Amino acid sequence: MRPIVRIAAAVGVLVALSACGSDAPELGAELATVSVEMASLPDGTPPASAEVVMPPAPDGAPAQAGAVPGGAVSGAAPAPAAAEPRSPDGYPLHPFLPAGGRARVVVLDPGHGGPEVGSAGAGVAEKDINLSIARRLRALLEADGFTVVLVRDCDCRATVPPGYEPPANWQAARWDLQARLDIANLADGDVYLSIHNNGSNTPSESGTEVWYDGRRPFAAYNLALAQVVLEEQIRAIRSWGYPTINRGLKEDTYFRVRDGRAFPIFVLGPPRSGVATTRAARMPAALGESLFLSNVNEAPFLARESMQDAIAAGYYRALVRYFALIDNGDLALPPEGLAAETPNYYDTQGPPPGSQR
Repeated sequence: MRPIVRIAAAVGVLVALSACGSDAPELGAELATVSVEMASLPDGTPPASAEVVMPPAPDGAPAQAGAVPGGAVSGAAPAPAAAEPRSPDGYPLHPFLPAGGRARVVVLDPGHGGPEVGSAGAGVAEKDINLSIARRLRALLEADGFTVVLVRDCDCRATVPPGYEPPANWQAARWDLQARLDIANLADGDVYLSIHNNGSNTPSESGTEVWYDGRRPFAAYNLALAQVVLEEQIRAIRSWGYPTINRGLKEDTYFRVRDGRAFPIFVLGPPRSGVATTRAARMPAALGESLFLSNVNEAPFLARESMQDAIAAGYYRALVRYFALIDNGDLALPPEGLAAETPNYYDTQGPPPGSQR
């Protein structure tokens, strides 16, 4: 077993941010919307105070100490703590280390929302199913002592954190997705789980799949997370009574291909530099596609609350397994730590034959 540095940190911070929509036009297949809410302490009482330390705003201006995104004023600031070790890119290392008594922060992203419906079938929209599953999963996680940041708790788009406004020429799809990642990073999440259900122009397509990015410095963590999510989703859905097909793990480098260039899933992929600079999630991430709402057999199952409960329970078990891998030393940083991020995977040439979705 490799030696692991343990960080013991008192966690008294959560982000309070309500996302209540936008009338901007909807674009993009992976959209979800964002709100962030503060979880209660394990005994049900709210924290007495909260402070969010914001990374520098995109223009380089320092963040205001003690400010909570969304305009809420924090309580008394705690005494300064020792600086957390960081990667060459300034990413905090706590998502990759044993908890050491620290409450872990799980960021849940119910895909789509607002005018972005996602797929649809059996009289239900994907955005609504995703949110219902996320709320059920939040209840399971909070009951087990996790801190949960739900990046959408209404039928709405993302709210851009103050100081993180995108360029005026960005399309709605991009600012929505970027805001979601900024909120997750400001919450100091340990993991980012994007909850989706699938759709296809081929009605016979069915089954369960999970996406991850294999080129980021913490690709091993992404893969481990995606693997346990896939296994537990398959187990949960089959135990419910539906023999879902295992469509496997999907690496996202060639998720979209346009003009000879490959584009990963925005919420999973690395940052992009240059004219259209983006900021990536600073924590391991995976995107689950439980079943197909475009399939006439699977859509009615997704509409049932019992199936939504089963899927949420599968995600819960996956997260418990994933964190156990870190705490037990089975998943650890290499001795040299995280490598530096290499941006601009969006410009990867491709795809090679047979690699497209």
